[in-house]
Amino acid sequence: PGQLLKILFIGDSAEQPVLSEVAIKFGVAVNILHGKIEYIGERALGILVVQLTAPHNPTAVAAAVEHIRQRTAQVEVIRG
Repeated sequence: PGQLLKILFIGDSAEQPVLSEVAIKFGVAVNILHGKIEYIGERALGILVVQLTAPHNPTAVAAAVEHIRQRTAQVEVIRG
């Protein structure tokens, strides 16, 4: 159910509420399974593994993934 994603955040995107936005805008549940943030100099680099689900609206997950892609450095669909 849903999609399992690995998301890479670099610089400004690491400091933006991207996952909060998709939860509110698309009505998807966001489950953070793993994450870390490191700094290279003063530049933030974040990696999150998340699960997105919307049992009553499967198209919302696809729209949420696209929204995340537009606001982060890289999105890899691990499962789904």
